[in-house]
Amino acid sequence: NTLIHHVECVGGDLFDSRSGAIKALTISNSTIHNSALARDMVRYDNSSGNFPGVESVIVINRNTFYNVCNGSSRRFLYIRFAVHQTAFTNNIIAATEGIFSNQGATAVPAFGNNNYFQAPGFLPGGSTTSRFFDDTGQQLDPEFENAAEGNFKVNNIDVIAKEMGDPRWR
Repeated sequence: NTLIHHVECVGGDLFDSRSGAIKALTISNSTIHNSALARDMVRYDNSSGNFPGVESVIVINRNTFYNVCNGSSRRFLYIRFAVHQTAFTNNIIAATEGIFSNQGATAVPAFGNNNYFQAPGFLPGGSTTSRFFDDTGQQLDPEFENAAEGNFKVNNIDVIAKEMGDPRWR
């Protein structure tokens, strides 16, 4: 239930853990825009040797991402922790050249009911560097009210009916 915007991320990534362990990370019902433009969204390095028995669960559900990780080498998921699982569901990603991941250690998320508008790197054939894609993703224009001003009210009835993105905008 958070609005995150205009976070520059110089020298680090938006959610960045390089030497710790995360048992559970949930990003839900939130809007992140104009942030981490030249960085990754979730970076989680492998420090599992220091945390035996920890299995991380990362849930990213019902969010709107606009102009985040906006570069062809920028990743939404840069996860190298040895044992983890990720769910990526009911999200809207719009206006980015980023990709899901190019890391061999990043587990393929459980995908479901996501929409990618002007975000080619998240769909099959849209990137030559991403390790995986969301084969079930939609490509509907959410018809945001005024994204430039931070108003992500969705006007596309199909996106509304499918309950994609941050609920505050539907």
